[in-house]
Amino acid sequence: MTNQTLGRVGGRRRGGTNAWYGTSIEFQRALLADLDTFVEHRGQVRIGLADSATHGAARRTGQRILVIEHAGLDVPARRELVPVRIEFHENPNYSTHGLSPMDYPRVLADPGAASKHRFNDDSLCLWFPGDPEERRWQHTDGLITLLNTVRNHLFFEDHWRATGGAGGPDQPAGEWLGDEAPHPVPCEENAA
Repeated sequence: MTNQTLGRVGGRRRGGTNAWYGTSIEFQRALLADLDTFVEHRGQVRIGLADSATHGAARRTGQRILVIEHAGLDVPARRELVPVRIEFHENPNYSTHGLSPMDYPRVLADPGAASKHRFNDDSLCLWFPGDPEERRWQHTDGLITLLNTVRNHLFFEDHWRATGGAGGPDQPAGEWLGDEAPHPVPCEENAA
């Protein structure tokens, strides 16, 4: 896989000129700032629009979905790299809890892993939507910051499972190393 400039991703709809943040130069610059300066990510990122033939949400709604795929993040204590898929939906079929879709992407990694911080569709619940801006990721923070948040989240999931996970009748629940919002939180209402 190679890094690809988002400017090549089409910005017009057939028969119209609907502006979409996913094809905005300002959005692209903010998101991709410094991506190529980090050796670990160089050549690992592929960017494009979801194919309506293979992506159910794009097919059902006709919406545009900007997809960023990372070939594999190096998560501490893991032997294998973890592929990551980030989706920026034009009109999300999931709740953004009042946040802009450009600041609330759908992030998928390590499908099916047990976690106390995932949405019903198995995407990662990375921050509490009700927190102030400085405690949430925003597109102006860039892709590198989002990928580091994902890496930490995956490490926290591993530690949580290794220390007891959901717990049981005779076993205490595992330890989550990061900040947490009390549950239930709005992220649990997110069903795809």
